[in-house]
Amino acid sequence: MDVSDSAPNDGSSTPLVFLHGWLDSRHTWDLVLPHHISSHHRIISVTFRGWGDASHDGTYSIDAYATDVIGLLESLSLSVPAVLVGHSMGTLVATAVAARAPDRVAGLILVGAAATMRPEHVLDPSDGTTCADIATMCHGWVTDGVDEDVLKSFQLDELTPFVKDGSTPQTFADQVMIETLKADARAYGECWQSMLDENHTTELATINTKVLILWGSNDVIFVEEDQIALQAALCNADVWRVTVDGASHGVLWTHAPKVAAAMVDFLSAVTDRIDPKYPHMLKVGLPMSSVQQALVRDELGKEEERVKEEDRSNPLNKYHRMLKVGLPLSAVQNALVRDGLDPSAMDQAHRDYAIVKEKERSDQLTKYHKMLKVGLPMSAVQNALKRDGLDPSAMDGDHRT
Repeated sequence: MDVSDSAPNDGSSTPLVFLHGWLDSRHTWDLVLPHHISSHHRIISVTFRGWGDASHDGTYSIDAYATDVIGLLESLSLSVPAVLVGHSMGTLVATAVAARAPDRVAGLILVGAAATMRPEHVLDPSDGTTCADIATMCHGWVTDGVDEDVLKSFQLDELTPFVKDGSTPQTFADQVMIETLKADARAYGECWQSMLDENHTTELATINTKVLILWGSNDVIFVEEDQIALQAALCNADVWRVTVDGASHGVLWTHAPKVAAAMVDFLSAVTDRIDPKYPHMLKVGLPMSSVQQALVRDELGKEEERVKEEDRSNPLNKYHRMLKVGLPLSAVQNALVRDGLDPSAMDQAHRDYAIVKEKERSDQLTKYHKMLKVGLPMSAVQNALKRDGLDPSAMDGDHRT
């Protein structure tokens, strides 16, 4: 991969990892980044293998690119999880990474996205060209040479009106074609074929972060039907939907300020500023394990102070905590007597907590019900239950029915 990495001034913001679409490179985001994004976040922009200035070797596929991105996240000194920002093909990579490396991902921004590419979808009603037809055409370029006129039409037909009215700089349109023609001839066909063949829709049910789906109303590649299907597949995520009227699949090129504004609003809800001292600890050479221990220690100290303040304002707080962690009512009553308080003071609270606990258990299993409904195998649901510290047999009855 070809990677650009630039940290913000104070080094304390959630990092953003930008993933490009088919035919493009990391420069596809150049019009979006200046709008209050690059100055406030660590920006990590990726060009996948086979495209732009990245190496021309290996396998070009969604799965291979997801593995590359996970490896990149593991190799970087990130003190907090990253938000992945993808366009088109890059959204398929982003959701695969989020599903397979959830601890590395704080949120997703999906621009011109889909859960998967539908081979039968008609791209051009005038001649009936489908998504499957594009793959067949591109595979032939390996031996017959790349058809630059086709690539120019794909990239610039919808962009040109915005260049003519001054909305998009001509220099950017020129750069788009320069980057497009840098690709390995194999990449055109192999990546499009991978989008047709690779389908990790069922994995999307395991994603439980915040997700922004940003779509142009005139997108003919991933249409509104795809947006609805994507949101349905992200059944356990907190999904935000933003539609840019009049925008095509290249909404990030034609409506960059609107895309950036939606991203800024979303990021303000997802990301938290962190104390600059933790990135500084990494910079001076402390290992990540030591920084993580410091984060935990400092958070525990804040929590202890908060608890003490609550106890001062309400003497019964500590007995509520005893019930919450599961101590029997008799033990709480003994503690009340020992402290010179009425032993019946927590009787009603005990009854209330029993009702709440039963409801929480029911609500807790809701996401696993959804995972079964969207087609995840029981083994995957059981693994998710085990990962979350729950009884893996909790859903067995639902599976049988």
